Amino acid sequence: MTGVRVEIVRSACAGYANCLDVAPEIFDLDEHDVAVVSAGEFPAEQRQLLEDAAHRCPAKAIIVTDAD
Repeated sequence: MTGVRVEIVRSACAGYANCLDVAPEIFDLDEHDVAVVSAGEFPAEQRQLLEDAAHRCPAKAIIVTDAD
């Protein structure tokens, strides 16, 4: 089973921090209140959690895809 890649579209992120509500162990805000992730790739078992975080982002700044 392939892993999951997460990308933050920094220009779209408005710092709502809804992703932190869903997965505080994965997401954080940097000094500019833009979301960052703890890693670029995650195990497939975390896909649903990551997709939930992406769905909760009002700015649609989180992209979840299969890892190569």
